[in-house]
Amino acid sequence: MTARGRRVCAFAAAASAWMLAVALPARADETSFASANEAYLAGDYATAVRRYEALVAAGIRHEDLFYNLGNAYFRLAADRDDVLGRAIYNYERALRVRPDFDDAAYNLQVARDAVAAKVVDRIESAEGDPLWVTVATKFSIGQLTVAFLVVDAVLFAALIALRLMASGFARAIVAVGAGFAAVAFFVAAALLWAHVYFVTRVDLGIVLPDETQLSEAPGQTARDGARLHAGLRVHVVDREGSGWVRVRLANGHEGWLPAEEVGEL
Repeated sequence: MTARGRRVCAFAAAASAWMLAVALPARADETSFASANEAYLAGDYATAVRRYEALVAAGIRHEDLFYNLGNAYFRLAADRDDVLGRAIYNYERALRVRPDFDDAAYNLQVARDAVAAKVVDRIESAEGDPLWVTVATKFSIGQLTVAFLVVDAVLFAALIALRLMASGFARAIVAVGAGFAAVAFFVAAALLWAHVYFVTRVDLGIVLPDETQLSEAPGQTARDGARLHAGLRVHVVDREGSGWVRVRLANGHEGWLPAEEVGEL
């Protein structure tokens, strides 16, 4: 196995243990990040999952916590059903917090490949995101904000320089630079707006069971809709008080699922 292939079993521990510890009030060792890491290293993945999940339930939102939880679920998937989707769900959560988390992105693909190896039938065009979502979420809000502010400052400086400079070759060069800066400004603004819109207005979810089936209406015990597999990304478009959510696939197909079968991002 290559070094890159082994990364699925790696996890972040040392620095993040301190960061998570300071974010928590005093708690029993059972719910501590270090204790969960110890269980993981000992091969007790079920205990590690329980302890990581306790931290999530306590309100901790950190990319390393989600990443380690995803790794623990991935290890459990070798012996248990209906946990591979939870590994994918937590890698996705890690990437929502930190889009440039390369290890999480790599392990997410490994987990998706594991699902693909088990899935026989696929719904046509049910997977994937629109291009604008892919582009807008390639970078974090922080990165896009910095880029926007830098380009804004460059554009402002170029416009001031144009106002003060006399006609000539140097002024022409600055004018060209201002034009490029203006284009970059609008691109950065559009990407920042799209990212904020996506995070605040688009509710995404991950299918958790290895296999499930859509229902035409909430509460139906006999479901005869499309079959979905673990890790499929869906848009949550409605919620029903009895514990069902209406989801939309990338191909526009909609149906209902029990809320416990969808991990909302």
